[in-house]
Amino acid sequence: MCAHLFGALVCNAVVLSAQVAATHSPTWAAKIDSLAHSPGPRWAIAHSAHFNVYVEKVSGAFSTRAILDSLEAAWTHDSALIGTSVPQAPPVSVFVTASRTRFSAMLSPQNRGVTTWTPEGFDLIILIHNDSVRAYTRHEVMHVISRRAWCQNARSAYWLVEGLATFADGRCQATTIDAAAREVLARAPATTIQDVTRKFLELAQDSRTRAGAYVLAGTLTGYLWETRGAAGVKALWQGTDTLSTEPSRTTTFLVDPTDAWHAYVKRVAGGRPGITDESLRRFGCG
Repeated sequence: MCAHLFGALVCNAVVLSAQVAATHSPTWAAKIDSLAHSPGPRWAIAHSAHFNVYVEKVSGAFSTRAILDSLEAAWTHDSALIGTSVPQAPPVSVFVTASRTRFSAMLSPQNRGVTTWTPEGFDLIILIHNDSVRAYTRHEVMHVISRRAWCQNARSAYWLVEGLATFADGRCQATTIDAAAREVLARAPATTIQDVTRKFLELAQDSRTRAGAYVLAGTLTGYLWETRGAAGVKALWQGTDTLSTEPSRTTTFLVDPTDAWHAYVKRVAGGRPGITDESLRRFGCG
């Protein structure tokens, strides 16, 4: 059950898990005015139906119109994927910076973006975008849409929060997340669903395995989307259902669908080119 608080959509009695709080914590949040007056290039400001956008005025900077178009396209794509009503107000504030150093307190060295909220409860996205880092608009917008549509609480597993956003993005360098995951699994064929769901935070915090963990979580979400549908993924998100690899009331473990997930990745990846381990570790999916 969701409710509006301070004009922003939040969940009743939200208590984020320590895992989710690690990258989506309200303690990181800053007031829009403070971000707008942070040291650095001045901002070009523009507005659209769902976003208030601030783009740094630097040489070669991407136009605010291009950013707005990308964000609105992401909103359309992600909300259609969710397939349910998504509250459209209030607008999301988005800051686009060429370097993470401007907001280093909110962005880790591995982050290409972050989604959080202000102390008043308004959604906030920060994106890094330059000649070598693409704007992860679909990924970050999905964080907003999924939280508004489904709510996010202590039962929203970190692997699924990031897996859904990665699944929505679908892209990894010049190929797809499925092709990237196919190569990760080829290098580590013993990887199980439990490795992804139970070790995701550990893998995501290690620069050597971070990008691989994200594409694996994204393809696992895709597999669940295909086999359970949006309603089934929503049930996992809200904690009203579990994966069959997890304990239930009547049995210790049911059949592990790891082989079916591996087969799904190979099928969906098809003949698309993969990504080397070195390239994935160095550039992530950017």
